[in-house]
Amino acid sequence: MGYIWCIGGGLMQIPVVEEIHKMGLMAIVSDADPNCACASKADIFLNVDIFDEDGHLHASEGMEVSLVGVFACGIDAPVTASALTRKFGLPGAQYQMAQILHDKHMFRISQKAL
Repeated sequence: MGYIWCIGGGLMQIPVVEEIHKMGLMAIVSDADPNCACASKADIFLNVDIFDEDGHLHASEGMEVSLVGVFACGIDAPVTASALTRKFGLPGAQYQMAQILHDKHMFRISQKAL
């Protein structure tokens, strides 16, 4: 059975975890709050801050075979999601683009260059 990793486990992610389960997949949820809304709904809960890229990469060790998707929904963690998708060769935003999207100043500069 495959896993989809949902970065963030607040109230806005509840429908996401429910949809993952409806698809017949397992949900990995990571959040700094061990009592977040999705902690008890996740098949695997990881107590890692959504911005802790290294913590997510470390926590993902051994998941190479079963991880089929990673995303951040309703939170501002595109860099963390991109780091994981890059590690596993999954579709996702390019790492540099995720960094630009996360940093408003870098985003404004990039738009002026167009």
